Amino acid sequence: MSENKTGRYFKYAIGEIILVVIGILIALQINNWNTERLERKTETEYYCQLLDDFELDKAELKGLIDASKQRVEVAKQLLLDIDAQTKTKEEILLTFFFALRSDAFIPSKLAITDLTSTGKLSLIKDKTLKKKLFEHYENLDNKSEIAKSNRISNSDKLLSNNVIEFGWQDFSGLELDKNIRKTLPSLDWHLDKNSPYYKDCQESLIFSIGINFREQELYNSILTDIEPLIKELKLNCNSN
Repeated sequence: MSENKTGRYFKYAIGEIILVVIGILIALQINNWNTERLERKTETEYYCQLLDDFELDKAELKGLIDASKQRVEVAKQLLLDIDAQTKTKEEILLTFFFALRSDAFIPSKLAITDLTSTGKLSLIKDKTLKKKLFEHYENLDNKSEIAKSNRISNSDKLLSNNVIEFGWQDFSGLELDKNIRKTLPSLDWHLDKNSPYYKDCQESLIFSIGINFREQELYNSILTDIEPLIKELKLNCNSN
């Protein structure tokens, strides 16, 4: 009798152990499944955040391209205006300032910065897309540096001449009274086609037109690069 009870006890104990092991395995499987589900949800959220960044960049680039085209047209018209000598020096300088100004492109990098700084890049399971993203941001940095260099060169043209003799003090926005103006030279170089300032103005405008065309090429190139990425990110963002 005792041996029979002992045998049944061992069978019962073994059964309990098996049930416990099965329960642990099921719990681990559920935990792994839940962890995987949360990671895939987070991955999808990052795809959507990356998409938002790219859409912002796209909108900004289009605006910068339009502004660059406008500056080119303004510069071209100013070349005709100074030749016709129908504008005042202040009108010319105001237009000149607008034609040579430039806007910086600041890419939106919130998502990629978060991914890299928090060590969550492993969440991006699409290795091909991950590689494309890294290549894009590397190319973006290079092209942004080129645009920055061009922008600095263009801005330098604004100060390449003697500020006073060129006539920046003639801006009414400086609010210089007549007594101060009398102490400063006033050259009507805009009426003298042989004046070095007249020629420098022409040169600066031509230079600005070239810089703006280059800027448009760079920004259009970036737009071309991001279009396929936007399509892929949209698919991944809407996958869940």
